[in-house]
Amino acid sequence: MQRTHGRLGRAPAAAAAALVLLGAAAAAGETPAEALELPVKEYVLSNGLKLLVLPRRHVPQVVCRLTYRVGSVNERPGITGISHILEHMMFKGTQVIGVKDAEKDRVIMERIDALAGEIAAAQATPGHEKLAALKDRFDALRKQQDDNLVPEELWELYRKAGGTDLNAATGNDSTNYYVKLPAGMEELFFWLESDRMAHAVFRQFYPEIGVIREERRQRVEDAPAGRFSEQLNALFFEAHPYRWPIIGYDEDIARVAPRDLAEYFGVYYRPNNAHVTIVGDVDPDACFDLASRYFGRIARGPDVPPPPICSPRGVGEIRVRAEAPAPDRVVVYYHTPPEGHPDSLVMDCASEILNGSAGRLHKALVLKDKLAVRVMAYNFTRTHGGLFGLVALAAPGADLAAVEAALLAQAEGLAKNPPDAAELARAKIQFEAHFVMQLGTLMGTAALIADAEATTSWRDVATYLPRLRRVTAEDIAGGVRKYLGAVRTIGVLTRTKDAAAARP
Repeated sequence: MQRTHGRLGRAPAAAAAALVLLGAAAAAGETPAEALELPVKEYVLSNGLKLLVLPRRHVPQVVCRLTYRVGSVNERPGITGISHILEHMMFKGTQVIGVKDAEKDRVIMERIDALAGEIAAAQATPGHEKLAALKDRFDALRKQQDDNLVPEELWELYRKAGGTDLNAATGNDSTNYYVKLPAGMEELFFWLESDRMAHAVFRQFYPEIGVIREERRQRVEDAPAGRFSEQLNALFFEAHPYRWPIIGYDEDIARVAPRDLAEYFGVYYRPNNAHVTIVGDVDPDACFDLASRYFGRIARGPDVPPPPICSPRGVGEIRVRAEAPAPDRVVVYYHTPPEGHPDSLVMDCASEILNGSAGRLHKALVLKDKLAVRVMAYNFTRTHGGLFGLVALAAPGADLAAVEAALLAQAEGLAKNPPDAAELARAKIQFEAHFVMQLGTLMGTAALIADAEATTSWRDVATYLPRLRRVTAEDIAGGVRKYLGAVRTIGVLTRTKDAAAARP
């Protein structure tokens, strides 16, 4: 399944309508950023489920999104990656979806789980004489289970109704399930997703764990700089639960058992820990009736425990040096505030002053000093913290100490040399265009509303442009002085000698 990061995504569509709205406001003498209206209707069911509906009737479609406020931040050592595992397993069906005979399936699953325990015990005993026979029985049961299943029935139900873009995404702080449907078919979403919330069945657990471990191998273990990036992130966040990867560590993925998944599901996949976002050609009150009919039948769960956030104050610089079959590079991380903090947009703008082909990093390190072939700056904010990142892929033969010094000088130099009017305007235009492009599609608008609600409040979408417009050069200089200092994590990666042909 897909994983997403960040607040804003790019989407090519009818963004022109939003641009016309902003332009008309400017012509009328108003501040364009203050003209955005977001007439979201908000409802809360008695069991705690929140429903957010935004009618947009320019196309006969509707995007439906279900967000659970759980992600890798809610995990702990021993079960890292379980949020992502659960996302995969939610597509395996329910008591009535994805299976021909539910009772037969239940019996087979119990026998499979019991055999898995016997196999694990046998594998712990070298030379166990029954191991091969146990594996044969396990494979035979798996075949029986497969024969009793209706593969991909969830997707087929959506597809036959004209649904597209069915997918899911696991992040640090939330997990999302979404689909686009023809207008008038939203009841299918309410039925299927309420059934998954109430009656999910985690079939094919063991083969799916194998799929996820292979996914990790491709993304991390076999990626040229994968392990370097993972270790750098772990050191940067230290005791904070953002330190482990969303996909989890391989040892934990292999260790998670069906009972762990069931317990995790029972705690976090409850109506009072979720919200539904509907954007498109719909009637809000009709959506509320559907939500009440389907999700209203599910009991509220206990209040979800907050994640165990621990953010010790650093006292200096942490450094990592490593070799990998990847181009030489320098990476610098600084701590910045979480999403919703007044300084989060300030540091967004600071990163954009440095980023891009017109940014300070490219001009200094790539064009002027020829120290790097590619540079990047970004501010990645989440619910419980932010990361300001600088990356430079070194030019062949470049001195990495000089690359590092140049990166630090450009970033921290913003405090003494704030952006001029043109630089600040360029940064804001980039974010405004990105934002308006996302508003131009149903899928993008639904993601903005759902993600904002998961982090702060959906109302922050309506105030995004005014808040962005208020950022000044002095704000950026102050933010750099406050956050881009000696407390930082620096990673230096050099290419292994036998990996000259490795790709970035």
